[in-house]
Amino acid sequence: MNVRLQNILILAIAAALITLPHWTRAFGLGAGSSKIESVEGRRLAPVPSLNSILDGDLADGLRDVDAALEDNLWHRADVIAAMSRIGAPIGQSVSEKVVIGKEGWLFNDRKILLNALDPNRDNTRRIEAVRRSLLSLQNQLEERDIPLLLVLVPSKRTVFSKYLPEWARLENQTRSYKEIAKSLSNDFDVIDLYEPLSEANSIHPTYYKTDSHWNEWGAFVAFQEIIARLPSGSTPRPTPQMRDFDILIDPYNQGDFARMLYQAGALTELVPTVKPRFATRILSEEQRQDYPASWGWSRIVRSQSGNPARVMVLGDSFSLWLEPYFGEFFDLSVRTMHQRGRFDPCLLEEIKPDVVIFEISEQRVSAGFQEPSACITSTQ
Repeated sequence: MNVRLQNILILAIAAALITLPHWTRAFGLGAGSSKIESVEGRRLAPVPSLNSILDGDLADGLRDVDAALEDNLWHRADVIAAMSRIGAPIGQSVSEKVVIGKEGWLFNDRKILLNALDPNRDNTRRIEAVRRSLLSLQNQLEERDIPLLLVLVPSKRTVFSKYLPEWARLENQTRSYKEIAKSLSNDFDVIDLYEPLSEANSIHPTYYKTDSHWNEWGAFVAFQEIIARLPSGSTPRPTPQMRDFDILIDPYNQGDFARMLYQAGALTELVPTVKPRFATRILSEEQRQDYPASWGWSRIVRSQSGNPARVMVLGDSFSLWLEPYFGEFFDLSVRTMHQRGRFDPCLLEEIKPDVVIFEISEQRVSAGFQEPSACITSTQ
């Protein structure tokens, strides 16, 4: 048998194994690759082309086939989910992105925690990248006489360190966060949320157990701190009070950490949800994804709040939980997702905000910030 016929025979066997999962999925068995990609946040290994295997190195071709077969294994997601349900109660995680703590609390990945445990870790370079980016933004805003407030959100591990596994506990769990807050306070008006969020835990937890973010209660506490620091002409009147809202306790089973453990819908926790006692004041909402680059997306909300101030919130994923509060208490609010400090600069020209709030979570400080660009409009 010549080499080509030998390769064809081996390929036929491999192809039968690779295509089996797809036939089973066609009949509703197992989990499709799209679900696996969504859960793990990556693209699965592709099936190599026929010609690349027949005409190339067989060993390399078989390694590619093996990678594709492993990624597209029949019932792979179901098998991992079963392993997760067995391992999670004893602290064993099926995902490198999730660390299982005490009493069902889940935290960001092992690598992040190990870096945080390093007593000699120097945050100077990371903080300086954030400073340069924000100074560039602040200069743009000063030219328009727009104040900038920097909202610093502590990570879940900083606020709830008592639930970390023993190997991830530090003598001073807030050292890194306080270093960031102190350094940035030299150049910006910083709203440090560590104390307010920590104190509010005596009423309700401010973060989800099974998600990386704060919950509605944590965002509400942050909102109150933010409006207390706004320029006098931008503050809602009357100021929102606790009596204007009901705090309900509802089940929640869609945490991003739970999803990474293949247990979305299975890991349920009881969380505080914040419901206004007044009828909504929102008149219209507009979502945009029209940036010249993939920096994020925006939501523009127009309301009948009685507060004519225009506010722009530039934030990471934590800002999504702030959005509803600003929408109810400002006639015009814009929430824009920045990507490492970059956002659509033309929004500043269009919205002409009275104040800009830049929200950044602790772990995003190490994301490699870039300086924002100026607005460039096309000419006819």
